[in-house]
Amino acid sequence: MSDVEPPEDRSFLREARERRGLSLEDIAKTTKISVSALDALERYDASSLPGGIFTRAFVRSFAIEVGLDPETSLQEFLARCPEEDPVEIAAAGEGGSPGLLVGRSGSSPIGLRLALLAVPLLALGVFVGVRACDDRAAARTSGSVLGPVTPPPAEEPRAPEAPIPRISPEEIRPVTSPPVAGTPLVMEILPNRDCWVAATVDGEVVLSRLLGAGERQVLRAVEAITVNVGDAGAFEYTLNEEPGRILGGSGQVVTETITPDNYREYVRR
Repeated sequence: MSDVEPPEDRSFLREARERRGLSLEDIAKTTKISVSALDALERYDASSLPGGIFTRAFVRSFAIEVGLDPETSLQEFLARCPEEDPVEIAAAGEGGSPGLLVGRSGSSPIGLRLALLAVPLLALGVFVGVRACDDRAAARTSGSVLGPVTPPPAEEPRAPEAPIPRISPEEIRPVTSPPVAGTPLVMEILPNRDCWVAATVDGEVVLSRLLGAGERQVLRAVEAITVNVGDAGAFEYTLNEEPGRILGGSGQVVTETITPDNYREYVRR
């Protein structure tokens, strides 16, 4: 009996990787995609992949690393592993909120399906430099040093001092920054190491690439922000200037949708 597998059972991604003498760990280091996701690509295991735009981006990244044409590889992958639950964009109804990313959840409410294509940047790039120092620190006030008071000569009468007006606590009002009109949700992304991130703001894909350590991205939304993160352990962020909680472990792929109503659940306590 021949030991050669039938062509339809072979993983063309695995064969290309082995021809190059690469391990899954080698590819994970350059693409910043977790080893478990790369293994799922080789096994055509759609249930272990995020689906839609994210799976397509993973296939293209894998193909480039092993010397294959990314578009041809994507078509071959989809032929062997059809997308059962593609990522969809639900169009906003009249008077309704804009559509959000829907992962593995059935059809769009109005039947509109848009296949989104995104190619993540594979080069690690140059670190964007040290973040600018925060200018919000209050200015220090220097205290005055009073010297000894010499009383005036007795023959020179002192003029009566005017009473110092007292301000009641009710008259002291805190100074607050006015809210930014139309942007009730602001997310600042600050990865602590290289991390692949895709983001959708109010139904529109605005980011799908590799972010370098020290890089900064600011997202402003009225309705919602949906992020898909290739390495949750590297993903640091703030929400309305408050530190966000950790979304997962190192190398874990996560997807979260944050709105003005639920963003407090993502704030670090």
